[in-house]
Amino acid sequence: MERRGHRFVRYADDCNIYVGSLRSGERVKESISRFITGRLRLEVNEEKSAVAPTGERHFLGFRVSVSNDGEVCIELSKRSRDRIYQRLRELLPRNTGRSMSVQIARLNSYLRGWLSFFGICTEETLRVLGAIEAHARRRLRASFVRKYRRPSHLYRALVRRGAPRRASWLAIKARRGPWHLSHRLAVERALPNAFFETMGLLSLTDLWHGHPARATAGPGLPG
Repeated sequence: MERRGHRFVRYADDCNIYVGSLRSGERVKESISRFITGRLRLEVNEEKSAVAPTGERHFLGFRVSVSNDGEVCIELSKRSRDRIYQRLRELLPRNTGRSMSVQIARLNSYLRGWLSFFGICTEETLRVLGAIEAHARRRLRASFVRKYRRPSHLYRALVRRGAPRRASWLAIKARRGPWHLSHRLAVERALPNAFFETMGLLSLTDLWHGHPARATAGPGLPG
């Protein structure tokens, strides 16, 4: 591949080769598969092998694409996004007896390790990271609501935390579940984003900006 001038990336037995067209991709796939099976006497997994646009392929949790101005973009694959949301559901379950501080400590440990790996993603991923942060905060708000079994107790707790009385009354009057209430104005006012900052909840976007890739790479490129 180096002799032919192909751009490629390999990890163990997983390899992506980047060419300029679908026709070139089919030709390279055929020749490489022939080399692997004939010369190396190894088996090619045809189910996982394909010729496709880079943005449609998953590699180690990432997907690679090219922006309109020709910059290489490294983003989370759909599988990686699905997995972190699943992990958030496991770390912040509906019925937990843990305090808010304990939940945040467990979550921070995971987020720090997760972002140390995925921090090489380029800035196109910031919108996704912001959505993940918002989802985590909403689960924590739902956990707060779930502690109060009686609407009157929840009402007083919201007002104590600075939520408007009318908004708090409308929230408990709705008689909806914790997940629905976690997105109501009263709950968001009682537990604003600043509250979670004071509780020490890590910001994925802040971690991304502080990742070593930002210090060693040029604009739009990984380290």
